[in-house]
Amino acid sequence: MLRVGGCTAMTLLTLFYATLLGMIAKVSADAYPYSTTWVPKPSSLPQKSEDKQIGTNSCGTGSNQTSMCQNLYINSATDFCLWGGPGPVAKGVGEWEREVVSYCTKSGRGTRLIPDGTLKSVHFVKTPHYVQVSGLGSFDKMFFTNAGGGGELDPHGPDEMGNPRGGLVFSNAFGHGLMQVHEWNSFMDDKSYFL
Repeated sequence: MLRVGGCTAMTLLTLFYATLLGMIAKVSADAYPYSTTWVPKPSSLPQKSEDKQIGTNSCGTGSNQTSMCQNLYINSATDFCLWGGPGPVAKGVGEWEREVVSYCTKSGRGTRLIPDGTLKSVHFVKTPHYVQVSGLGSFDKMFFTNAGGGGELDPHGPDEMGNPRGGLVFSNAFGHGLMQVHEWNSFMDDKSYFL
């Protein structure tokens, strides 16, 4: 396996493409008009935000490891969520992409919690225009295997319904309170992540 400065080729390639896609999303944000912006309060989110969505956006405030919540939060290095498989069997990211659910570092959002020992490193970047979190981990407890070599998740997907269908992302990192992030990308495999 090729390594550069302790990073695998997959990690470097993922970071390169994620940075490139982040720049493209910034330039093309107006190309995808949204008719709905959800206010991220438990009482205001719909049960489902897209047709044929397998999970929910009305997640409540508890946390449990069988939650089907499909809302992510990215606020800081200690307060963020990642997509993971709903289980009970582990699959590759590409096999789960329509059905992934939220795993968060903090409780109280109706999501699953990232299992102890999963995250091996966390790198958080905040600019005036975007935030990102990336790092290494062992995502078998979040039902991801190395099958297919990883995958990319975004709010569009092949049919503009998103991968996962109905997945919503929120952040308070921009100083305006909690708000919906319309353009986002997530790259994951069984050992690295980038959101």
